[in-house]
Amino acid sequence: MALLREDATMSMPPFRFWLRGRDRIRLALLDPAASCAGARLVPVAANGSPAFWQLRPCPDGGYLPFGLVLLDVVDGLVAGLTTFLDADRLVTLLGPPGGLRPADR
Repeated sequence: MALLREDATMSMPPFRFWLRGRDRIRLALLDPAASCAGARLVPVAANGSPAFWQLRPCPDGGYLPFGLVLLDVVDGLVAGLTTFLDADRLVTLLGPPGGLRPADR
């Protein structure tokens, strides 16, 4: 949370989900009822920006790409997080996430 600007934003196009402010983003990320429980982030670059594949756990114990989180970094702090949920299409453009053990894929 310390890496987020106080006025950071978080969105997930095409949904109308949009938050502004470190405290609101923190609440959303820590919500125990959120669907991201157990997710992992794998670093990648996209459009010249830092980004992360968001992987969700599968019943078989592996992980599947769920979304691509792009960071907008300004003066060393995260000003925005945008999560693109069309993971199947994005995997064809960027390649599959790396950095996981074979058993995790």
